[in-house]
Amino acid sequence: MGPRKPVVTVWWWGRAFFRPSCGQARLRTGFLLYKIQIRLIFEEYIVYTIEYLVMTHQDRISILITFVCGIFIGGYLYLTGFLPTYHLPEASTKDAYDGLVVVADAYGGCSDTDQCLSFQLLSDRSYRAVLGTTAEARTYNGSISRSALNDFTRAITETALEANAAVLPLPQCRYEGPGATNYRFLITYNGKNYTLDTCNSQIEYGSILWESLRAIYVEVAESGV
Repeated sequence: MGPRKPVVTVWWWGRAFFRPSCGQARLRTGFLLYKIQIRLIFEEYIVYTIEYLVMTHQDRISILITFVCGIFIGGYLYLTGFLPTYHLPEASTKDAYDGLVVVADAYGGCSDTDQCLSFQLLSDRSYRAVLGTTAEARTYNGSISRSALNDFTRAITETALEANAAVLPLPQCRYEGPGATNYRFLITYNGKNYTLDTCNSQIEYGSILWESLRAIYVEVAESGV
């Protein structure tokens, strides 16, 4: 029994010496591996974040470049292709204003009842009329008949207008008496103005020019009733 004691003693001391050391080594190794794993995860997260930010910035730059290029290309195509072939519509005033405009005014006895009529007629048959001269005056728009305008345009010539617009030596109203109403017509024809006034002009009252002008006045007046 004697020779076995040293063996037991050595085994016991070896167990006591080596086992704690192995546990500590395993603990240190596990902790080191844990630290390495955490570090790798953190580094991987940082790399992904940087790549995402860089990728987003690149996308923004790409979108900006595309937008700027689109503006330049679109502007170039507009200036060289579309603009030379497109023209804004221009309002033609040759016929409406230089060709023929009639401005009519009634005066005299009509002012007693505030029934004086004024209107402007254009060559497209449209007119704007005002009935009355006070704050209660009524405004209305419309168009005369095509036949009325055709009769008038067939009758007007520069010669006829000049003859009827000649000024009387002495004023003499066509319509006289209490409450009588007279009329003044300012006619613009081919860029020239002619005034026909029933008190101051040598109007040929039986002429087609006067009858057609009178018919226009009556039509505008009746449309406002």
